[in-house]
Amino acid sequence: MSACTNSEFENLSKENGVEQIGSLINVSFDFTGDYVDITETPLTSRAFAENAKTFYAIQIDEITYVKVMKGEEKVVKHYAYGIFSDIKNARVSLPEGEYIFSALIIEEREDTIFSRDGHYTRPFCMGGLFDSDYLEKPIVSEEFIKTDEFGLDLIDSDFTQETINSGIKMARLDRYYGTTEVELDDEEQISIDMDRYAFAITYNVTPPIDGTIKIKAPDFGRTFYEVEKDDNQVSQQYIYNAPLKEKDETYDLNIVILWERGSDELEEYKVEKTIKIERNKNYIFNIDMNSRDSEQTFDLNVNATLTDESITID
Repeated sequence: MSACTNSEFENLSKENGVEQIGSLINVSFDFTGDYVDITETPLTSRAFAENAKTFYAIQIDEITYVKVMKGEEKVVKHYAYGIFSDIKNARVSLPEGEYIFSALIIEEREDTIFSRDGHYTRPFCMGGLFDSDYLEKPIVSEEFIKTDEFGLDLIDSDFTQETINSGIKMARLDRYYGTTEVELDDEEQISIDMDRYAFAITYNVTPPIDGTIKIKAPDFGRTFYEVEKDDNQVSQQYIYNAPLKEKDETYDLNIVILWERGSDELEEYKVEKTIKIERNKNYIFNIDMNSRDSEQTFDLNVNATLTDESITID
């Protein structure tokens, strides 16, 4: 990875004062699609909501053509990248030509994106966890950095503080991904259609009179949700980073609903369900324990309903 200094900025510049050399085209960015359709209401009941951050990562790849025996061959190589906390900072001047612009938007909610001394690996950088060369990893620089060697890992973006510590690859994160190919010949605002690579589960649970209801995902080794006896009726939506890499991909998620009884002498019961995860969908679990007592078997009123609406943040 290499970072630009002013002397290296011949074909790449920030809007605010780097001298431009040659014929350059000013470019800014606008995001459309799922990203602009989301209505966000701060989750004041959770501490993380007050400090939630949004990160924008943009990769610029240059398209050139080389002559081959049968004509021309398209060649794509990295040109520049940037990670921003404010999309207004994403301004760049580029030579005329063809480019691929790819973008990733991460909205931190319950999980925190992992960094060390301000340097990031995933979700912004290939290469897994930090090693002795972690200072080579990218930072939120608020500017574009020109390099033909280093590229951001924009689609495989599933690692956060929680997931690194636990080995779990599915985090409570919103992420949006989009890409577009453009031939630049005049000043332009690049519009990128951003698809949301997240899904939600809404839990409507009437607590048991003894023990605890837990909802687990064995594939990921985590408890998604739990309600103990004497709790008030709980309705809560959680947003998760969908384990998907393609827009139309689906994932069969195995869910275990476990009733852990309040005494070692009472048997545990469980119900297993498989739901087909699609991005930007909400799945509803209704668990009613009102008519249950400690002698009855685990015959819950459980259903998982796929809604057709985009996820909204309640």
